[in-house]
Amino acid sequence: MSTVGLVENIQEASLGWLGETPAECLDFLQKIKNYQLREGETNYLKPDASEFDDYKYAMLPEKHLIQPRELSEEFLRGGYTKYDNPNFFSRFANTKAFVHDYFSGVFEVDKRRIHLTSLPFLSLNAVCSKFSDSEHIVFINQGMLSILPLIYNEILPTFDPKTFGPSKPGFFNRLIDIYCSAYVSDKGVAHFGGQVELFHIGENWYFRRQLRQHLVKKTVAATKQPEPWKIPLSSDSAKYYANRGAITFLLAHEFAHAYLDHADARAATSEIRRSQSEIEAARKLLTEAGFRDVQIQRSLDRNHAYLVEQPIEKEADFWALGATVSLCEKLELEDAAARCLIFGALVMFYAWEIYDRVILMTRVGFEAADREISREQEFRNIVYGCTHPISSSRVHYLVEEVKRRSGPEGQNLVDFIQSADDMMKFNLDQMWPHLGHYEKDISKYVKESPYMEDMPEEVFEGLNAIGVSDFCRPVKYWAEMK
Repeated sequence: MSTVGLVENIQEASLGWLGETPAECLDFLQKIKNYQLREGETNYLKPDASEFDDYKYAMLPEKHLIQPRELSEEFLRGGYTKYDNPNFFSRFANTKAFVHDYFSGVFEVDKRRIHLTSLPFLSLNAVCSKFSDSEHIVFINQGMLSILPLIYNEILPTFDPKTFGPSKPGFFNRLIDIYCSAYVSDKGVAHFGGQVELFHIGENWYFRRQLRQHLVKKTVAATKQPEPWKIPLSSDSAKYYANRGAITFLLAHEFAHAYLDHADARAATSEIRRSQSEIEAARKLLTEAGFRDVQIQRSLDRNHAYLVEQPIEKEADFWALGATVSLCEKLELEDAAARCLIFGALVMFYAWEIYDRVILMTRVGFEAADREISREQEFRNIVYGCTHPISSSRVHYLVEEVKRRSGPEGQNLVDFIQSADDMMKFNLDQMWPHLGHYEKDISKYVKESPYMEDMPEEVFEGLNAIGVSDFCRPVKYWAEMK
């Protein structure tokens, strides 16, 4: 079977997990195309727009970052299979080319053959699978990434009102509504509040046609819209940069897995990527938490996630940050705009942490979730056995990695990341008790929706893949320890 056929089998199995059929997905994608043909001419970004729309501008690809000779039908149509929504993949167009250039340049290797495709799950998680020595597939969950600008529009002002503008009244109501009412439907497009909304309206076929002209002619005039990276920095354009930072970091993280052959490293059962000092510190932490010797032995000796997978994820995060910083240089951004772009990459972890906490709260209740969250992050990373470190801990680990790898030259970046992490942690601590007030309402919705579940690992059974499943494991751990 061809690689495309294998990928489509995974997508069909994912749809089946959600109780839907491939035919329904294809039917709805056709409806989207028909809608665009009927309405597309009037739904594009107008050239005289003086301010950024909360969503429409948020995902515009950056300026020309790919050579015309490299244009192909695969690039222009977006996605990889018949189940992929081309509008969703438009946002990755230039970023994909840039990330390829970054890694092939940094590692001095030829560009890897990496295909982007989608999964119909809500999480921000993505999966990098090595199909052969020359071919990788990156599965991107369309759910939360489709609505990331909506989430950012709410939480960015909360984390940094000076840069992104003041938070509007009703913040918590809207945020909970977004997290609990937004999911990826069986038909491959985001739903919101029970009503189908074309969240990709700013990436419709008209924009894609103009993007083609822009890339080929190398002229902004062909796009009939302003270059957002040249608009003076405002709270709206700051959100644009933050969204692009998130997209760049996410894609670069998955490409780092491919370029560094992390799938093979993960599969190597004999390779341990923790130092002896780290392992001893983990033993001490578990002892202080009251674990018996046999529990410590079980928690560490066969803990492949902690010993191998999490260090791999930290390495991918480091190189993803490097790509994000490099994009700032590529776009020749002023310092303030560059900080917004990097901040957007970091905020993604806290958007994910909020989602993690919402899921955990619905499974075990607010009080139990609060007890777990109050534990040291490194303890949670050890005992949960997750491929990725706890979301909110990953910014801290980025600081450590930059310090270790960059030395004094990276101190300014370290200071910025540390200050951003402190700011976000403080605001998350303030936000968490308020989320608890919505426990009953949230729990009712989540328990009724299969879309809030994590990706089933069996969908990827037999594949050399990294990043398959995380969310369910803290809940499993809590149930066992209770």
